[in-house]
Amino acid sequence: RETVELFGDELSEAKVSQWYLSISSSSSGSLSFAQFALSFNQPAMISHSMCAAIIHAGAHGQILTLRQNSFSDGFRYFNCDFWSNFGYRAQHVICGGFRALMLSSIRSVAHQLNYERFIRPLAFLDHFLHEMEIFFVAPTASDAETLRVMMKEAQRCPPCMNAVFAAYVSRRTHVKCNMRILHRYYRALLDKVLLREHEQEQQLVRISFVCELFANCDTLEIEMEAGMDGNVSALGDAYWTALLAEIETIDSTDFQSHTPHKLSEIKICQIEIDDAKIGELNEKLKACAWQCQSIVAM
Repeated sequence: RETVELFGDELSEAKVSQWYLSISSSSSGSLSFAQFALSFNQPAMISHSMCAAIIHAGAHGQILTLRQNSFSDGFRYFNCDFWSNFGYRAQHVICGGFRALMLSSIRSVAHQLNYERFIRPLAFLDHFLHEMEIFFVAPTASDAETLRVMMKEAQRCPPCMNAVFAAYVSRRTHVKCNMRILHRYYRALLDKVLLREHEQEQQLVRISFVCELFANCDTLEIEMEAGMDGNVSALGDAYWTALLAEIETIDSTDFQSHTPHKLSEIKICQIEIDDAKIGELNEKLKACAWQCQSIVAM
């Protein structure tokens, strides 16, 4: 790591849009990822050459495609080309930085398949849940459709991608939705599935969708947008009515019979609410065994 830090170059200055990380394996077993925003706390070998990546992966390996979707501040790499007797062994040592690299694709050497179509929406979803801004690659309607297919029509997806998807969503017990980040960067991916349809409810997260996607999530945190002066808005009656409807939906017997979930706490941050409204909400929430509590930020 010291060699990279002292004698390496900034990754953002390499003028390379994507890098390849080879993973050799003696079997064709599937991979699983806890996240798709990779920071590389320890040094790793990467290459800008697909040919080099295939050689290092071996006959049964996988190739991960990494790309900069932010300014990758702090990422440095050390060029090791001059140490090799063969030009096709173009490799660099990389060390992590302040911002992460996006895992945008997985290739299977044995099956000669590129699973970018399935990895992209998961990568964007993971970036959103980590409240990360994106600059160079944005989600599209095609990514939203692929995410829907992975949720609703798993039989249309490769078994290995179903395993990656299931492993990722099952790990998340805490889900945070930053509304500013959502509206600015991820509307094409999540607008139609994560937000309520009516205009006055566009700030309300569809809680039933979160429960359906993340069955093991026990805490949902929604961070509302605040003004440049730090002021927050008071939510209208339409918002609270829709929120109560969402809670009633996820608590219904029909919903829990086909979508069992563990959600027990919903935090809505950066809002203005008075004690009278809290009392009114608690009266309506009694039937659902939920309770509303206000925590004043200092």
